[in-house]
Amino acid sequence: MTIQKKISIPSPPNFVLLRFYVVFSGIISLIAFFWPIDVALSFSGRIASNGPTSTINSSSDALLEYIAPLNKKLKKDDTLFIFQQPLMKGDMAVMVARLNSLNQRQSTLEKTCRSLRKTLEESKRHAIESYNMNALAYKQEAISKIKLLSYREKINEINRDIETHNQRCEEQRSSIIGDLNILEEEINRQRSQNNFIREIKAPDDGFLHTLQVKLGQRINSAQYLANFTAEGTTGASLIIPLRDRPFIQINDTFRVTSESYLILKNPPIRECKVQSITPDAVDHKMGSTPPSESIFKAECSFQESPLTGDYPFLVGMDIDASTTSEKVSLMTILINGYRRTILSGG
Repeated sequence: MTIQKKISIPSPPNFVLLRFYVVFSGIISLIAFFWPIDVALSFSGRIASNGPTSTINSSSDALLEYIAPLNKKLKKDDTLFIFQQPLMKGDMAVMVARLNSLNQRQSTLEKTCRSLRKTLEESKRHAIESYNMNALAYKQEAISKIKLLSYREKINEINRDIETHNQRCEEQRSSIIGDLNILEEEINRQRSQNNFIREIKAPDDGFLHTLQVKLGQRINSAQYLANFTAEGTTGASLIIPLRDRPFIQINDTFRVTSESYLILKNPPIRECKVQSITPDAVDHKMGSTPPSESIFKAECSFQESPLTGDYPFLVGMDIDASTTSEKVSLMTILINGYRRTILSGG
């Protein structure tokens, strides 16, 4: 009996559908390569002024009562800081009397130390003379060696007394000098209150920024408070990474927005034009710790003052600057390079 097996032959693939998939994928790829997309080159920076910048320091110890608005245009002689004179810690007459007393103690100590030192040196001289005389007597066998050694021990004892005396005088001297220094510093601080300056005013039209103190803080004499930049031409200082320097030229235009306004639905945008670029790269730290990268700095100017409008760009504000957005294809980017494509306008 013959057993016949039925062999199942698979159906041939649907080449029509396969060709459709291949053609469809190719069309999508071509569209992706040639479809225009928005590209731009972005940099970080800060609003700056070319006016001279000076540091503001306090003139005396005080409590800080008022601080002028930061990064806001101020007029010459506008009040920057107001201070409240703190209460004196002690009566000046009492401190002066104590100072005189300490000076007197120091003078008396020096006299006493010199006098006692002179007495000890005199005793040592007599002890040495006695030792020398008895040394001759010992050579003539008039006294014993034990007796001679007792005279030598007397010299050693006086030397120890001199060393102890010098140490005690130095300790007392250091103590008095320390008290004098503390008291003189306090007296000078109190006397500085006689020249107390209640206000610090703006030296020129400009902007207060880089504040280092806060309201209610006790300020020490000569303490660094803030920076003041006189009004000048306000522009933007951009940080250009080394890799992007070949693509940035004088007169290039950037669209600038401030990080302070990014929370707005439509943050304000200003245009600035590159006026200068540093000739050499400098090291720029990324944050407060290494590593650092080499960068160039570009200075940009605005056609209209960035200080005007409802949302002014104030001196010291951090900004983002980007080239004008261009619509280019992925193919163009692959051929020309990303940065060159952006700067060439597609």
